[in-house]
Amino acid sequence: MTYKALDIAKWFLSKDVDKTLFNKELTSKNGRTFYEGNARLNKFLHLAQNIHIAKYGKPLFNERFYAYDNGAVVEDVRTNYAVLLNKKENNIAFDEETEKFLNKFFSFFKNASVDELSELSHEDNEWKEKTKNFRKSDQIMDSMNPARVAEYKEQYEDIVEAMEQLNPHTSYSSEYIDISRLDVIGYRNEDGNYILPKEYDEDWDT
Repeated sequence: MTYKALDIAKWFLSKDVDKTLFNKELTSKNGRTFYEGNARLNKFLHLAQNIHIAKYGKPLFNERFYAYDNGAVVEDVRTNYAVLLNKKENNIAFDEETEKFLNKFFSFFKNASVDELSELSHEDNEWKEKTKNFRKSDQIMDSMNPARVAEYKEQYEDIVEAMEQLNPHTSYSSEYIDISRLDVIGYRNEDGNYILPKEYDEDWDT
């Protein structure tokens, strides 16, 4: 089932109970000033969409991104961030597959800085290509382009596999998830399989 980007955004916001990830701290980059939390939320959406496409071959939500200078954004989320932040409601019921995916995604990426998220999300060739355009109508990204889907499957293969090993209800420290270097939990052995650190080597409820 495909959802709305606003519903996914509300879900992410509901997980930030102490309001540290999605905040109203102002930051500036490329001559633009914006809320750091707004940037993080849109990068979460961008990466979640791409990784979901890589894993399942279908989008997590219907809305398309705009390729702006500082990253891909969903306009409804970007422009309504302050309102969403104040409400922090999550009334949507996701199917089991989506709920599990979102929990694992959040556990995997919640310790990443905005700069780390930017570095990873800016590797998206669809964003690179569309951000060159000046007209807003030409900046609309097509993440389901067959060529992009094939790229995402290869580009996010390691992350998809590492996320598969996570317990969706366990919190992980950034010690084992270094997004900036893509040193994810454990390591890949000679057979190409990921091996978890000993302390995580248990029966996961996945």
